[in-house]
Amino acid sequence: MTSSIDSAVDGAIHRIGERHATPRKSNDAPAARSTPREPGELLDLTGRARELRALQQDLAKSPEFDAGRVDALKDAVSSGRYEVNSQRIAEKLLAMEAKLP
Repeated sequence: MTSSIDSAVDGAIHRIGERHATPRKSNDAPAARSTPREPGELLDLTGRARELRALQQDLAKSPEFDAGRVDALKDAVSSGRYEVNSQRIAEKLLAMEAKLP
């Protein structure tokens, strides 16, 4: 799913970079375009898209899971030491629901 937007975002960033790569002299007018731009040729990223991109990059740097924590939970469950804290579960669910739009 994430790869489907990666190419669009990367392409937009590349095109924006090309647009700003050649500095103009202050007295130069923008060059006239011989062909009109096609609809969808440029992509302007919204603030939300930039946040999602940054989040995606952060997630790519972090490990998928904490293997030590998984092993500790497995041991606790198999030995019968794992206790379910229903109050904590309810609080977490309410906190998560409060964050939903």
